[in-house]
Amino acid sequence: ARQVINVFTATKTEQSHIRQNIITSLPKMVPVTQVVSFKVKISPEKTQQISRAITNTVINNKTTIDIISQKSGVGPEKTTQVLNSFHQNINTPATEVAQKISDDTKIEKAKVTSVIKEFSVQLRSDEKISQAVAKDNNLDSDQVKKVIEAQHLVVSEPEKNIEQTVTIPKTVSIDEYEEVKKMWTRQYEKGEVPLTENLKTRSAWVEQDIVIITNTLNKLLSSDEETKQQGLDDVGYILPIFLVNNLTGEQLLAYLKAKIEAARTVKDLLDREKEVTERLKAGAEEKVDVMKPKMKEAEKTMELKQELKEELPN
Repeated sequence: ARQVINVFTATKTEQSHIRQNIITSLPKMVPVTQVVSFKVKISPEKTQQISRAITNTVINNKTTIDIISQKSGVGPEKTTQVLNSFHQNINTPATEVAQKISDDTKIEKAKVTSVIKEFSVQLRSDEKISQAVAKDNNLDSDQVKKVIEAQHLVVSEPEKNIEQTVTIPKTVSIDEYEEVKKMWTRQYEKGEVPLTENLKTRSAWVEQDIVIITNTLNKLLSSDEETKQQGLDDVGYILPIFLVNNLTGEQLLAYLKAKIEAARTVKDLLDREKEVTERLKAGAEEKVDVMKPKMKEAEKTMELKQELKEELPN
C-alpha cells in the first residue's frame, strides 16, 4: 500500500526518475536463436545447428525454392540469396533480420520479408522437409519440428507477433506469469466490456487490446530512446500507473506478454464460436431451403386431393 501511495504522491522529478529506471531496465532484443532455444528448451548451439540444417535442406531443394519463389514473387536466385543470408543472420533480433538481409543482399526489404514468410509456410506445410532434415543430419525429428514451429512464430511476421520475441526474465516465475495470463484470460472472457462509441462487442475489445499491446511492445523494444518513451506513455492506456511504476522494464514486458497471449487465446475462442454459429446458421438455412420444395409439393398434393374430392359425385 505504501508503494501505491508513494506513486500517487511522487513529485515530477521522482516520476521522471521512475520512468527512466523502467526504460533503462528494458531488455535488449535477443537473437532469433536464443528466442527459439528458450521456446523449445534446447541449447542455442543445438538450435542453430537445426536451423542451419533446415535452411540448407531447403536451399538444395529446387522444387521448394521454386514454390517459395512463385508464392513470394521473388526470383529463384534471389530467393536462395535471401535464405543464405537468413541463416547467416539467425543470431540477429527477429525485428532486424529482414533489414539486415536486405542490406546484405541489396534486395528490397518487402521482398525479403515475403520470402521469409513463404519459407516459413513451406516448412510447416511440407512434412517431408522436416523428415529430410532429421534423416540427413541425424537429428531428432521432434526437435526439428519444434524448431520449425517456434521459428515460424518469431521470424515470419515479427512486428505482428512481437510478444514471441519476449522471454520471461528470471525475476518472474513461470507460476506468476501463468497467473497473470489466467487472470487476463478470465477478464477477456467474462469481464465487463469497456463500451465506447467505437467499441461495442467483446470481440472488438479483445482485438483492440491486441493491436494496442503489439504496438506498445514494438515501441518498448525499439532501439530508439524516444520511441521507448512513447511506448511507456502508451502503457498508461493498458495498465494502471501504480502497477507500471512498481515493475522493472523486463517485468513490464513479461506482464504485457502475458496479457496479449491471454487476449490472443480468447480471440481464438471467440473466432471459433463465431465460426460454429455461422455454420449452424448456414445449416439451418439450408434445411429451410430443402424443406420449402417439400412443403410446396405437399401443398400441391393437398390441392389436388381437394379438387378430386370436389369433382367426385356425392
